[in-house]
Amino acid sequence: MLEHPLVCGLLFGAAVENVMNLVVLPFSALHSRGPYELHDLLLGLGVHMVVVGLPISFSMRRFAK
Repeated sequence: MLEHPLVCGLLFGAAVENVMNLVVLPFSALHSRGPYELHDLLLGLGVHMVVVGLPISFSMRRFAK
């Protein structure tokens, strides 16, 4: 993450999205809403990559020095 924060941040955000979809949401009551649509999955993936992954990776790069 320290050498390539952009790529690692995007991948980290995608990993967080997968954990949310595969672990957290099945244990919540949200699954009673029905199956997900492709638009919702892509939007969630994009948001987690940009809003979660990138700030964490760039913060880690800045404060690790």
